[in-house]
Amino acid sequence: YYTRSHDKIVSEKGTDKSYSQVLLPNFEFQHEGISHKVVKYYPTYDLTNAIVATEVETVYRHSSLAYYWIHNIAENSFTPLTTGEQGALVKLSFATWSPKYNYISYIQENNLYVKSLKTSDIKQITNDGSKTVLNGRTGWVYEEEVLATDKALWWSSNEKHLIFMRTDESGVPSYNIDYYVQDPSGAYKYPKTKEIPYPKPGFNNPKVSMKAYSVESDETHEIKRESDLGDEYIIYEALFIDDANFIIKETDRESNILHVRHYNPVSDESKVVYKVDAVKEYNGWIEKFNSPIPIPPKIIAKIARILCS
Repeated sequence: YYTRSHDKIVSEKGTDKSYSQVLLPNFEFQHEGISHKVVKYYPTYDLTNAIVATEVETVYRHSSLAYYWIHNIAENSFTPLTTGEQGALVKLSFATWSPKYNYISYIQENNLYVKSLKTSDIKQITNDGSKTVLNGRTGWVYEEEVLATDKALWWSSNEKHLIFMRTDESGVPSYNIDYYVQDPSGAYKYPKTKEIPYPKPGFNNPKVSMKAYSVESDETHEIKRESDLGDEYIIYEALFIDDANFIIKETDRESNILHVRHYNPVSDESKVVYKVDAVKEYNGWIEKFNSPIPIPPKIIAKIARILCS
């Protein structure tokens, strides 16, 4: 595990009290004569590199904008994850490791990119990102009310497939909200107004779809979906069960009907495998509940043997 120790980030072992490795000797570093301060730090499992965020600017509860860097731990060097014109630093919505730390997926101007750590090649997965079209990240409604995160992408454990949500907020009316507390130093004496796409009852919801990207073929396509939940359906949950099985939980806008969709990224087969009508079955509605935990078949078989013995 790693922890902050005064002005350093240190790796330690619970099984070996004598082990200690300094990952980050100082929270400030220089790049082209400008000082930057580390705010977020995400090392690889082998402690060779880390994703670093500086100049973090809060957007909503979970979301932010920041400069992202790759920290070479052995050399204590910092390289911008990506740059704009003439090498200028650009702020990203987030950057995150793939399961085996061979890739970094990140969102720049609401488009999804994947960078290979081995080759440093960058693939731009989407190009339709805009103020109202979000790829791989959530808007205010999904961040605050549904997924409770700013991320809307899911890697398979073998890193061959990346599934992400596309959100179209172009038809959602905006709501102006005043932020009365922004800076602990008191720099702002008046409230700051933010414009948020916010669908009140009777107005348009964000329209979402799921897309699958294949690392091997470098192709992206929309996951097929035939359903009677309507165009304003809600995605409550999504996760990989294993490398060939992806689950999506969908409801209608009223949250009366739940569809559990199974998608196979290898065969591209998509179908609803389970349905719940909350009104008919228990005169209620579908509630957002805890994330499912996949149980491997071997464990299920072992539990069955124990129960039957």
